[in-house]
Amino acid sequence: MARVIKKRLGKNVLGQANKGNEILIDKSIDKNSTKGKSVIAHEKVHLEQMKRGDLDYDDKNFYWKGKTYPRNKIDETDKNLPWEKEAYRASRRIMNGKRRRRKK
Repeated sequence: MARVIKKRLGKNVLGQANKGNEILIDKSIDKNSTKGKSVIAHEKVHLEQMKRGDLDYDDKNFYWKGKTYPRNKIDETDKNLPWEKEAYRASRRIMNGKRRRRKK
């Protein structure tokens, strides 16, 4: 189970997944509200991506499935980044109570 910590985050940052199974959520958000649950679901997807080895990061870069994305050349809030696309799609399914179907 991921540990959820309320903390003041940067401008336009609602949540953050950290290595070590930790989710930060902005202090302005009630974690039990629909918005809070949505942010937590989204960040849980990032934790799963890291656990699978698809996503990693350090101070200078993000690493997605073997490709390097320099932090100084991307907008980290861009919903079109591959790890964000997956997280938004999966968190919507979670919030709607749907699970991903496994192929037979």
